[in-house]
Amino acid sequence: MKKIIAFSCALLYSCFAQAVEVTISAQQVNQGDSLSLKISDSKPLQKVDLAPLTKDFMLGGQSQSQSSRFINGVGLTTYELGVVLFPIKSGKLEIPALKVGNETTKPLTLTVHPAGTKSATNTTSDNIQLKAEVSDAKPYVGQSLFYTLQLTDGVGILDGEVVPSQTDKINIMPVGSDTQKKDIQNGQVIRTIERTYRIVPESAGKITIPPAVFNGQVEYTQEIGKNKRSLFGMFDTSDVFGNFMVSARPVQIISNPIELDVQPQPADWSGWWLPSTDVQLNVSYQVPPDIQVGDAITGELTLSALDVDANDMPVPKIPAQSQFRLYPEPEERTTQLTSDGHVKGTVKAKFSLVPLQSGAWEIPAVSVPWFNTKNKQKEVARIEAYPLNVRVGENPLPVLAPPQPTTPVQTKDITTSATKKSGFVAGLLWGVGGVLGVMALVGGIIWLIYRRKKVKKQPKKKPIPDFYAFK
Repeated sequence: MKKIIAFSCALLYSCFAQAVEVTISAQQVNQGDSLSLKISDSKPLQKVDLAPLTKDFMLGGQSQSQSSRFINGVGLTTYELGVVLFPIKSGKLEIPALKVGNETTKPLTLTVHPAGTKSATNTTSDNIQLKAEVSDAKPYVGQSLFYTLQLTDGVGILDGEVVPSQTDKINIMPVGSDTQKKDIQNGQVIRTIERTYRIVPESAGKITIPPAVFNGQVEYTQEIGKNKRSLFGMFDTSDVFGNFMVSARPVQIISNPIELDVQPQPADWSGWWLPSTDVQLNVSYQVPPDIQVGDAITGELTLSALDVDANDMPVPKIPAQSQFRLYPEPEERTTQLTSDGHVKGTVKAKFSLVPLQSGAWEIPAVSVPWFNTKNKQKEVARIEAYPLNVRVGENPLPVLAPPQPTTPVQTKDITTSATKKSGFVAGLLWGVGGVLGVMALVGGIIWLIYRRKKVKKQPKKKPIPDFYAFK
């Protein structure tokens, strides 16, 4: 009997036990909206492979839950895994079969409408839009552009972040801070947030800036009906909350891509490539009054370019001349943000100049060619020559002049004088040597005479007797 009861319970449990299944919260959504995917099973979920979803969706937050119930006295437990999905394209999309442990779910399909399409099931993307714009769709290589992202909020964004897409062929750099404004349309408050980036194409050709993405949370109002009780099941909350509950809902909005047709620099261009909307070249000189040869002139050249980083600019220089000697100093580079949101690069080059020649001459003119990206024409920033009238002065420096023919040098007198002088010195040396030699000879003779006299005075030694001799 016990075996029959156990078998009946097992059979009843198997009838109510469910296989792993997948459900989605909506069959139709707009691109940029989210939907929820739920995986359910009667046993704990293990080794759930969500990788196949990443082909057409971006994965958001995940949650797990567990619930129990009794049917005809039999306890059943359901394990669930929830995943937030963001479609990355429009059209008919498939939720592919997913492997959960040793089981496989059934595939599902849904329809994703383009952003802005009216949908009966989801209208979040109608009230939140992310729009991308560029200041020039046909720029030149190295030209600075403005890339603007505009986020329109009509539902109440709680928090979020806009992330621009990066590409290897373009540098994307933020400029300034966000700007915000509010407007009322048909009684609804619309908030617009703008963020500006500076982009510089590094190569010519067709370039696509991928869509930017906004990930955030918005207010979500859900009707909870009347006579709903609180979490403690003690009080009716319908009068307090008006039968609605406000919660946060994840959302993802994708902008439009931007197509650029980047032009190369003109074929006839030579020298430093400087594309800009405005370039200015200025100089300041400090010239001593009544300037003379050897006096120092100090000056400073300043080159500024709009929408150009200072590190991408050339250094202005005074052309070298034979009339002066130039002493340049290391340049100073600064990049600043103007009041209207543009980038302005500045290069300052200080120098000292010392005149080497007297007379009327000029500090030469300085010019910097640049390319005007507005009218697509080559232009030149130029400062004119600076006239000078330099006096010789009390202590003039050597004048750099062409070499002049010179008179041959007479070497006869110089050679004769040198010969006479060297002969006198040689005679003097021979005379001193002769005197010293005579004195040495006389001294030697005197020493020999003295020696002989000393030898004669010594007594003769007696011979040794034979008995002292060794035998």
